[in-house]
Amino acid sequence: MIFIFETQLNNFSTLSNALTKIYGVNLSSSIYFCKKLGFAGNIKLSDLSEDQIQQLSLSIERSGFSINADLKNIKRTALDSLINIKAYRGLRRLSKLPVRGQRTHTNARTSRKLK
Repeated sequence: MIFIFETQLNNFSTLSNALTKIYGVNLSSSIYFCKKLGFAGNIKLSDLSEDQIQQLSLSIERSGFSINADLKNIKRTALDSLINIKAYRGLRRLSKLPVRGQRTHTNARTSRKLK
């Protein structure tokens, strides 16, 4: 197993699919990183050397993408600001009800389970 940004990646999956396990990196951005470094998207993660893995992690870090803890903090801050300004979405989130206009007479079980 290989760890990149505190995320455990499977050695036997392809590079483009393995990078999607990192929180904040989707398939299109993982393909972008592969092309930027000159890696084939279908190369196995176990075929990369330590230098290539280090080069990959530096490339992701310098790209300006918000990933892992940074992205989670940004999302938490956005939700906290909605609650602080007493926005409708913030109040609905506090009361654990559907936020985006769904009905509450039935089918509101999912939003109540989230928190």
